Amino acid sequence: MPIQLGISNSLKSLVDQLSEQLGKQTSVFQPVYIVTQTAGMNIWLKQQLAQKLGIAANIQFLKPNDAIHLLFKKLSGKYLFQSISAHDLNWLIFDILNEPEFTNRFQKIAEYYNQDGLEGEIKRMALAEKIADLFDQYQVYRAHEMDRWNEGENWESLRGVRDENDEAWQKYIWNRAREIAQDKFSDKTYIGKHILQELENPESVEKLQQEVPALYFFGLSLITEYHLQIIYKVSEYIKVTFLFQNPAPWKYWYEDRSEKIVDFLKHIGKYESYEEAEGNPLLTSWGRLTQNTFKMFFKDDDTLNALEDFGVKEPATDSLLHQVQNSVFNNQKDEIHFSPEQISDGTITLNSCYSPTREVEVLYNYLVHLIDQENENLSARDIIVMVSDIDLYGSYIKAVFDNAPYKFPYTIADESYVVSDTISNALHSILSLGEGQFTSEKVISILDFSAIRRRFQIEDLDSIRRAVDAANIRFGFSGNREDDTDYVSWEYGLNRIMFGLCMHGGEEYGEGESSFYPIDIVEGFDMFNIVRFVHFVRVLKQNIKSRAQSRNITKWVQYVEETLFTFIGEIDENPDEDYILLQNQLEQYNRLDSFYEKNVDYEVFKYNFLPTLANARQSSNFASYGITFCSLIPMRSIPFKVVALLGMDLDKFPRQNRPVSFDLIEKKKQTGDRDIKENDKQLFLDTLLSAEKYFYLSYVGQSSKNNEPIPPSALVDELVDFIATRSENADAVRDNFIQKHPLHGFSKKYNTRENPELYSYLLNNISGEAKPLGEKKEQEFDFDEIELSRLISFLRNPPKGYYQRVLNCYYDDDEVGLEEVEKFNLNHLEKWFFKDMYISDIQEISDAFIDKQRKLGNLPLKNMGTIEIEKVIEEMRTARDAFRGCCGDEEEQSLDINLLINDSVLTGKIHGSFGENLVRYSVSSKSDDRKLAAFIEHLALAAHGESRTLHFVDKTGAIHRATPLSQGEAKEILSNLMSFYTTGHKELLPFHFDFVPKNTKNLKEFYESKLDSYLIVDDFNNRFPDIYVQKAIRAGEFAKEGRFERYEELLELFTDIINNRFEKL
Repeated sequence: MPIQLGISNSLKSLVDQLSEQLGKQTSVFQPVYIVTQTAGMNIWLKQQLAQKLGIAANIQFLKPNDAIHLLFKKLSGKYLFQSISAHDLNWLIFDILNEPEFTNRFQKIAEYYNQDGLEGEIKRMALAEKIADLFDQYQVYRAHEMDRWNEGENWESLRGVRDENDEAWQKYIWNRAREIAQDKFSDKTYIGKHILQELENPESVEKLQQEVPALYFFGLSLITEYHLQIIYKVSEYIKVTFLFQNPAPWKYWYEDRSEKIVDFLKHIGKYESYEEAEGNPLLTSWGRLTQNTFKMFFKDDDTLNALEDFGVKEPATDSLLHQVQNSVFNNQKDEIHFSPEQISDGTITLNSCYSPTREVEVLYNYLVHLIDQENENLSARDIIVMVSDIDLYGSYIKAVFDNAPYKFPYTIADESYVVSDTISNALHSILSLGEGQFTSEKVISILDFSAIRRRFQIEDLDSIRRAVDAANIRFGFSGNREDDTDYVSWEYGLNRIMFGLCMHGGEEYGEGESSFYPIDIVEGFDMFNIVRFVHFVRVLKQNIKSRAQSRNITKWVQYVEETLFTFIGEIDENPDEDYILLQNQLEQYNRLDSFYEKNVDYEVFKYNFLPTLANARQSSNFASYGITFCSLIPMRSIPFKVVALLGMDLDKFPRQNRPVSFDLIEKKKQTGDRDIKENDKQLFLDTLLSAEKYFYLSYVGQSSKNNEPIPPSALVDELVDFIATRSENADAVRDNFIQKHPLHGFSKKYNTRENPELYSYLLNNISGEAKPLGEKKEQEFDFDEIELSRLISFLRNPPKGYYQRVLNCYYDDDEVGLEEVEKFNLNHLEKWFFKDMYISDIQEISDAFIDKQRKLGNLPLKNMGTIEIEKVIEEMRTARDAFRGCCGDEEEQSLDINLLINDSVLTGKIHGSFGENLVRYSVSSKSDDRKLAAFIEHLALAAHGESRTLHFVDKTGAIHRATPLSQGEAKEILSNLMSFYTTGHKELLPFHFDFVPKNTKNLKEFYESKLDSYLIVDDFNNRFPDIYVQKAIRAGEFAKEGRFERYEELLELFTDIINNRFEKL
């Protein structure tokens, strides 16, 4: 009987046909074999069949290769338990490449990897893996030619082809591998020949008909000649049904040429003038894979005659999306026109963003908008989101959707096990860590895995980070004494931590260069946490050191199992899916000892083993709960009301074919050969046609570094061009169809009347106003007594004071990650520390002092530390001399303040009084806030009746003397300042010394420009002078009514103090 070939443009219609055929099956105990291409299709199809049949039981889903192996097994084919897999072939070829006969006979090939040391071994493994992959392709796409290799002959298709010498060495490796593995060698060509031979045996056919009465191929986008040859023969004995999706089932478009092909033929002079590019450009350009598949089927007249369409549904023309789908269905080229209403109906949406994070944020806003404004009756399960790299986008999806104000249920279907908190990822991280990568951040990141924390009973990572940072641990097991790197090593740092647990104070322990300063920063329960951490680091260090000895594969598998037990422990009786998969992978490696027993270095084993962990993916979450996020292939062509594609970047999609120079298939291509680019183009077409109501696209279209535009995928460009050229104003559509989004989600461009397409639901208030501050703490501030230090601190930075005192919000400016390299120079804060120490004469700068600071981690290693100190001394010498001159020979005194101002008692202690002088200094070039602080102390002394002359020394050594004040005048100014202090606890004072202009002309314009610069909506300077000011401006506090007037008052008061109350000496 011929193959039954059913086609439809609707996948749901094909399901109806399949369910009708399955409904005729009489026995539930007879397995149903359905061949598909993806796990996502399996789950969706099972759900559809269960809904239509009431139950979907005893269905076995296969991939095309699985179907061939099923037929082989049912037709008396026997697999040896230890038959080598395609993965095992890597190691067999790795060994063959090192055989003297091969290296002598094919010296040019051997030159690539015949190098001393580890690099040559890894190159040999990389070449072996590539050859094994090519052999797997050859068996499928060149099965007939591989038969010729088996018989000692060359490929017919390569006769006269340039560089045919590449065949000789590959043919040698293939036959040598067959010779070594003998009956364990897995050869698809042998499997195919065995099936065809056994079909001549009536007993085998009868057995096949009883056990596999029917095979259903559902929703495949491609089939190879190898598979089709076998299936054609099998269809003579059992029922074989292919249910294919055809974008234009009523049109014979399989010979149509795309415009690009026509242009190419014209260019090479092989195009007749009467010929035209026929058909819809989207269909002919993107549907070549479907064309080739049907061409292979139509070689058989019986199959062509048996072609039948089922439930073909012509798309409507009521929206832009449906009109595009209709044009593809009818294979229309020029007969289409898109109205302005269709162009703007939102059924096809294209967004250009600055980063993957922004893509996810914009998608979230789009989905909320559909429900909020478009009043769409959507379930979360009506939405599918496919991304070009699910491992990249997965973390952004979790960050945005888990913290968004309106929650969507969702699942990430096929994320790799090595990008989340899994056993596989934990093991992958440990095995990837070597002595050269044994840095502070990488070691602590191992503890991000909950299974490892539980194993070592470690609970508080923050205290561990603080201890590692304080101990100045940067990299290396023990470092090198000659270059001082032992001071930043783990061994030196752990000693400082452990001795710090036992000793109080910071006294030096030991003598000479090997001495160290224990760090006394841990106490209480944290001590147990730190001890466990030190144990963990030493166990990890020993684990890495044990890799130095080469071993055979079996021994390396034992090492992996020991590592798993050491860092994870015993596994529960009901292990997770990834652990089961990991065990299967290790078992596969254990089988290698039957034909490969040689020792290899760890790096070679790791190079081959780690990708098996990285490539393992979750497979049970497709269409299981809420919105499904997945990579592009698993859910292709499955219909959803809303279909979204993210990551449609120029360099990401479609993927490019990158064949190696010795790929024999590429030397003479044939119809049906694997083509990644054409596969992705077909996927894009299938996805466009599967969208029932909305089709959404986004890509990174603007550079976050320089704001330069980045073009989208060529397929996105083709879609836009197709729509634009068939509209009333093509140029306007091209300019406006893609919506460009701002760099940041908090941009003030969102939620405005000027651009209604820019909306955001990630802000608390969607009316267009800025996101407000949080609610104030419910407390009454007691101003009966005000500390002088708190008054000064608050007025130096009023927004910071408001956030910390009123809102109880503290923003940490510390670095997120630990330092992983040695210190080469001093940052601004570290320079300030040494400048302050030098100018105030707190400690003498000597060789012993420099050596101590180097051991403490405060200075760069070796001579660089001395050089940095010398720079500080040179820069601050003038200021230090000026400071000493102001102090004179007087002893420093401290004065107590206690006076009544505005019904409040101002209290405090003022240091730095030398005789009749109050001396202050600044080591920063921006010293206005310090000048203000010094003047407030000067006011307090004057108001208290203590007569002192304030001298302020700036960084250059210039001396600024404060003008004398009467007691009454000092109290009046203090009263004004304290009034602002109390007001600043009721409302945020919109002032910072960064807002002081050079002149007061156009003050309003200056103020507004400063607000814009802090918002950094469209600029790329991501450094904020003050995070509290930035937060307040984002919250709209600086822009509230009356705030500019308040700013003017503060500016007038503070600039009067800075500019008019000091005279330069």
